Amino acid sequence: MKTLGNTISNVVHEMNPTAICMCEVGGEKSPLTEEEMQQVADQSIHAWKEAVTEELEIRSMFQVGAPYMTVYIEGPIQCSDPRTLNDLYYANGESRTAQTFLCRGPGNITVDVINVHAPSGKRTLTDVQRRKLIRKLLQSASMSRPGQAIGSARFLIGGDMNTYPIALSRVLYGCGSNGWLQRQWHIQ
Repeated sequence: MKTLGNTISNVVHEMNPTAICMCEVGGEKSPLTEEEMQQVADQSIHAWKEAVTEELEIRSMFQVGAPYMTVYIEGPIQCSDPRTLNDLYYANGESRTAQTFLCRGPGNITVDVINVHAPSGKRTLTDVQRRKLIRKLLQSASMSRPGQAIGSARFLIGGDMNTYPIALSRVLYGCGSNGWLQRQWHIQ
């Protein structure tokens, strides 16, 4: 918990975020209990508040059994409706997931936010898995535009993709030519 607190504090000082999306909170094979997830949320919120001088309303979002947590400043944005997208692709026989939620910002603009964790180390994504992951994400139901796919809505995909921008650009270009991605995109 001390390491988590220091990490959150460093992120807040160096990046001045409005939201922090975390993956690998617990793990796919050993998910944290509700009590343990709440402890992580409480520590993250406490560390964020300790790292700033102004009074902020910090909230957290998580689902028990999923390795994702989002901590954010309530006010500039409102985050809601977290869900886990399952069976996006398989890595060494293991099903992989992502978190998505609705984010409402200034001007009542809504965005689908997707938090992905792709395996690293010995289990890196293959190009085929990467394409399948992005395709399934883009074809998932949008919460910012009900009745449409994420690929035709405003969206932000973030997280630990373990992918170089050029490889991701090739995948996104292919998704656009296949009709799965119907908006302009930018990699940062």
